Amino acid sequence: MPPSHRPEQKGRGGLRPVFKKLLWLFGFLLVLYLVLSWLFPGTRINHLGGILTLVTLMSIGSLIVISLRMHFREFFRNIAIWSGIVLVLAIAYAFRHEIGGVADRVVGNVATERGYRSGEAMVFERDPSGHFKVRAHVSGQPITFLVDTGASHVILSKRDAMALGINPPPEQFFERYYTANGVVMGAPIFLESIEIGGHLTIENVRASVTDGNLNTSLLGMSFLNRLEGFEITGERMTLRP
Repeated sequence: MPPSHRPEQKGRGGLRPVFKKLLWLFGFLLVLYLVLSWLFPGTRINHLGGILTLVTLMSIGSLIVISLRMHFREFFRNIAIWSGIVLVLAIAYAFRHEIGGVADRVVGNVATERGYRSGEAMVFERDPSGHFKVRAHVSGQPITFLVDTGASHVILSKRDAMALGINPPPEQFFERYYTANGVVMGAPIFLESIEIGGHLTIENVRASVTDGNLNTSLLGMSFLNRLEGFEITGERMTLRP
């Protein structure tokens, strides 16, 4: 007796790969939209919400029709997977500021010179050598400073000054500065701005360029005194704009 044929199983098997492809495509587009909306708020990407909703409803309707010809357990399992992904992304978006703050703090503890933001203040941890270092931008140029409350002014090393395009002639190195590391000679200048953490900025800062006897630029009192306040408590330094 010849074996019986079941064309409906063949049809079902042919639809499953199509369904899975549609489901994964729909999920990918949804996740991509959510991620882009998170990364670029306020852009045209966010205005695609209405179109996305329409496409989503049409896709869900199509998937439901197709799912009628496959096992409901598999269908709901796939729906549960994507619902979980969307839920995780929604929670991450809702707590994006808190998550960003935690990430900044982790980075600030690993790369101590970068610090981390606490409200409007910037917080820095001591580095392994026991000093506080601050990564700042001077007129847009990144420079790492050693905080020195014994220095009356901000003092640039010759290397950092050259990176800023500052090269005073020899006769201008007439001022004597007393730092925690000793006495250095310098040429007085004014810096257009010193910015820390993207929001803490002091403009027109009095500074000096050393004659080459300094390896690291110093963040002295001509900057620190312009802040709303700064404090050192144990292993932590806080700068308040």
